[in-house]
Amino acid sequence: MKHCPAIKEKGQVLIVVLLVSAIGLTLGLSLASRTTDDSNIATEIEESSRAFSAAEAGLEAAAQQLGIFGPLPTGTVGSGGRDAKYNVDIVEVGGTTSSYIFPGELYSNQPITVWLNDYRTQSATDKYFGSTIELCWGEDGGELSAFEVTFYYKNNAGTYYLAREVYNPSGSTLVEGAINIPQLASGVVACGSDSFTHRTTVNLTTMKSNPLTQYNTSGTYVPLMLKLRPIVENSGTTRLGIAPVDDSLPLQGEEHISLGTTDGGQQTKLIQFISFPAPPEIFDTVIYSEEALTK
Repeated sequence: MKHCPAIKEKGQVLIVVLLVSAIGLTLGLSLASRTTDDSNIATEIEESSRAFSAAEAGLEAAAQQLGIFGPLPTGTVGSGGRDAKYNVDIVEVGGTTSSYIFPGELYSNQPITVWLNDYRTQSATDKYFGSTIELCWGEDGGELSAFEVTFYYKNNAGTYYLAREVYNPSGSTLVEGAINIPQLASGVVACGSDSFTHRTTVNLTTMKSNPLTQYNTSGTYVPLMLKLRPIVENSGTTRLGIAPVDDSLPLQGEEHISLGTTDGGQQTKLIQFISFPAPPEIFDTVIYSEEALTK
């Protein structure tokens, strides 16, 4: 029987060629798939970035019209088919009898302003008519903290006054000579939360001030604002809540919720809280005087 080595070799070569072709095709498909995946990821990253930029632009637009209460901000960022739109919802903070819990943690000596009047008009008609307000602070497992409360008010002639008190946790030596406040029992709800450790009722008419200019609600004086300064052990952080008594608390600021959306459907939502403008910290030192200050 005759052998045909040439045919056998050709068959082997054909098998090798087929194997190489199969491997090449597999590698090609793998590289094509990887290229497609990389392209999709790059597109998603780009879309997400444009949605984020649009949401940021929405927050900036809302901040520029803080307190104006006009139409809700909308707009477009980018051009040439690579744009993204933003829409902003604005939620007013305050203006009700509900408790108000400040967002986030407060650092020691970080002053917080609570408006007792419309920050724009400071009039006798837009004021907080109550004589007391609840102050709640601290958190379970957190550092001990005291609060300095400074009350600013004026008379009808435009002369400004202030009164001041400091509230200290009982048993603490954070502030000497302060009013000591006992710790709340676990689970007690104060200022709309069950996690605060201390609560006191601030009486605006009995705070330390010049007896001749003691604040009253009879119409002689107009309340302006409270400046609340936390004094936290070990320079830590604390939480703060307030609750109006017998009246609505004036508006304190706005929460802006901005949604950025691309044509491809990618969305990013950003939220920020902006309080209404308040006098700078230097004002706290300048206004303190044994005599009244007249505008």
